[in-house]
Amino acid sequence: MKKIKLSFNFTRLWNTEYPLFIERIVEIVSKNNPEHLGLKKAYDRLNALVPELKNIQTYTRTSTITDSITAADKKRDHLIGGLTKIVAGYKLIDLPHYSDSAKKLYLSLSKYSKGFSKENYTSQTEKTKQFLEETNKNPEVSNAITNLNLSHIVTELKNANEEFERLFRSRTEEISSRPNVDVKALRAKIDDAANKLFAAIEFSITEYEDRDYTPLVSQLTELLTYHKAQIKARGKKKETASKEK
Repeated sequence: MKKIKLSFNFTRLWNTEYPLFIERIVEIVSKNNPEHLGLKKAYDRLNALVPELKNIQTYTRTSTITDSITAADKKRDHLIGGLTKIVAGYKLIDLPHYSDSAKKLYLSLSKYSKGFSKENYTSQTEKTKQFLEETNKNPEVSNAITNLNLSHIVTELKNANEEFERLFRSRTEEISSRPNVDVKALRAKIDDAANKLFAAIEFSITEYEDRDYTPLVSQLTELLTYHKAQIKARGKKKETASKEK
């Protein structure tokens, strides 16, 4: 078999895809009888690190929850901001039925919405709760919401606040339960073991000419080529998006 070069820039992989990628490398080598191919030591070195991939997966789950929290917070901000603008608009209408209700609701809403987007997550959640409680306890505020046909927006705000709180609590629990691991250092250690495995394959091909490495090399090359293409494609997508801005 002619001399080959197996190489990959592992740092370009996202944490979401890294564990599965490493597992596939291990699986491919395992199916091709590493001991017969003189790769047992290099294979065992990488395989021994596979259980540690769960630590990266834990960080990935936390990151996903963080993205959901950001989206939920954005929705809540838009609802608060939109509701404030709608009520402010109703105040300007020269019809007492609308303007009187709007003034009462605006007075209540402005106590909580002023500077809302600049508040931290905890403060935003608490202020939203306080406003929602007032809509239930204060007849003038609840009647104003009904008169202005804004009940559906208030309900959406309540749902958004509860969803945010649920996600925030889940992330807190996730962070507190995850092991204290330096993911960057862990990935560097696994990268090194994978690169040593690739080097062992390249060496063994020239050292053991009577053994067939073609299936192993073909499968690994296909895997590496696919992921290189994926990384290149998202790089182009990011570049295009940047130009469009």
